[in-house]
Amino acid sequence: MQPENIHLTNPLRTGNDLRQLVNELLNAVSPNFKNDASRVDLANFTAHYGQRVASMETFSRLLWGVTPLLAGGSEPQQFSFYLQAIKNGTNPRHADYWGEVNPYDQRIVEMAAYGLLLALASDSVLAHFNEQEKAHLWRWLKQSEAQAIPDNNWHFFPILVQVGFHHAGMPTNPQVREAHFNAMERYYLGDGWYSDGPDRPRDYYISMGFHFYGLIYAKLMANIDPQRCAELRHRALLFFRRLYPFFCRRRGGRAVWSQPDLPFCSGGLLERGGFCRAGGILPGGDQGHRPAPSPLVAEATAVRS
Repeated sequence: MQPENIHLTNPLRTGNDLRQLVNELLNAVSPNFKNDASRVDLANFTAHYGQRVASMETFSRLLWGVTPLLAGGSEPQQFSFYLQAIKNGTNPRHADYWGEVNPYDQRIVEMAAYGLLLALASDSVLAHFNEQEKAHLWRWLKQSEAQAIPDNNWHFFPILVQVGFHHAGMPTNPQVREAHFNAMERYYLGDGWYSDGPDRPRDYYISMGFHFYGLIYAKLMANIDPQRCAELRHRALLFFRRLYPFFCRRRGGRAVWSQPDLPFCSGGLLERGGFCRAGGILPGGDQGHRPAPSPLVAEATAVRS
């Protein structure tokens, strides 16, 4: 990666500021792109699932930046690479095919990025796909419908695939959405808090993840599943109203980051990012050119530590 090309003085206050940062982050990885590939290799180390899946994961995580750019009317500098990589990875006859998915497979996690891509930017992407390439993409993602997954936050990933199918005009399976939401309902604890599965650990960061994906669903499916979307927004508001005082305190009329005196809370970058990423999707987060987070986190996202 090339971190020296990332401007640390970026104030991150306007849409243009955010676009600049996303492009810089993507461009830091692009020297590792290879022609006719579907993966990105950054180093020779992996988690438990091996190098080929790990390099597919690396490529897929970039889409969490590419998709908002496309949805906002911009294209990343290496747009053609992203398009071709997706075509290659979902083509069973290509040498760099991402493969058939197994139970409890990390690739199911990565499918969420493609669901969001289809939901927010299907026109920009699929305009470059022929009918066979569209079918390859749909069939590869459709594997998420049948495979066993851990009984935890992973249930959101097949759901987001279905959301993408819906917005892209591809065949959907509503029963998949219902089954996975029903599974997660078993470990909603009340007051906006979730455990990461039945009788599993529970802390603020786990709930942030549930609300992040839940609020994406609530935003994109409000006209299709209004009752559930309203409930997901309500739970997120309950959670962030309770958590806000532990992450922020008043100083001179504005909110500043505090060091929360809670188990598992360190006030570090991961915690701050998780707090803002999910809270920023609450109502009020999509108004106008300048980013406008919800009132619960507006000050928290604008201040310096």
